Amino acid sequence: MGFYLILSNLIGNTQQQVKNDLIAAQSFYNLETNQIGTSIRLLSGKSDFESAKKIIGLDYLVSVSSNDFMMANMAKDLAAKDGFYKEFADKTFRGNMNTTTIRTKKGRTIMVQHDVTSPRPYSRIHQINGTKAMACKYPEPGRISKGDNWYSEDEMKELEKKYTPRIVTRIGEMAKQVGGHGGMDFMMDWRTIDCLRNGLPLDQDVYDAALWSSIGPLTEWSVANRSQSVDVPDFTCGSWSKNRPVDILLKEGGTTKVI
Repeated sequence: MGFYLILSNLIGNTQQQVKNDLIAAQSFYNLETNQIGTSIRLLSGKSDFESAKKIIGLDYLVSVSSNDFMMANMAKDLAAKDGFYKEFADKTFRGNMNTTTIRTKKGRTIMVQHDVTSPRPYSRIHQINGTKAMACKYPEPGRISKGDNWYSEDEMKELEKKYTPRIVTRIGEMAKQVGGHGGMDFMMDWRTIDCLRNGLPLDQDVYDAALWSSIGPLTEWSVANRSQSVDVPDFTCGSWSKNRPVDILLKEGGTTKVI
C-alpha cells in the first residue's frame, strides 16, 4: 500500500487502486510473510553459512499499535472531493505504526514493524544483531559492523566474494538480466524447478507457510487485548528442530539448465 496513497493524486493512481488501499487499511494484519521468513532463516543459529533453513521455533509474541493519525483524515478529504470515496469517510482504520516482538524457542527475538502511511524513505530494515557482529540491509547499500564502525567498501567486497553462495554465482547474473525484483523471482523459480527435477525437498514447505501466515492474526489478537503475549503454535509438533538446511551451496541438484 505505502505512502503513495497519500500522494495518489500526484502520481496518477486510479480511483479503484486508492479504494482498494482504503479497504485493506481497515483490517489489521497485513504483514508480509517474506520478511518473517527471512528473519527466521537468519536466526537459524548455524555459523557455517551452509544452513540457512528455518532451524528455529517461535515461542510467543507481543504486539502494540499506535492510533490512526492519517488514514481516516485522508479518507474524509478524498470523500469531500469525490463521492466515489464516501463509503470510507466514517470508517475506522488500523494504527499507522505497529511493532511486534517475537521470542523464539532458543531465546532470540525478532522485531517486526509495519508502517505504510508515514512519510519516510523506502526501507524493509532487514537488520540482524548477533554476539560478534551486526548487518543492516537498509538504507542501501548493505553494511556490516563488528564494533563501532562499518566495514569499508573494500572489506565488504572481500566478504561478498568469500561468502556469496554458489546458487548466486551460478545464475545470479542471468537472473538480473531476466529481471523481476532484481532477479530474485527468476532465482526462486529456478530453484523450485531444480528441486522438483532432482527430487529434493523444497526450500519452503506447508509448515513454513502456516507459521509465517499465523503471525498476522496473532498480532491482531495481541493488539486487541492491550498487547498481551500470545503463544505461536508449533505446526510441526517439535519437528522444526530436525529440519534439513537449505542447500544454498548446491551440494545436491543444481543440474537444471536455462535455455
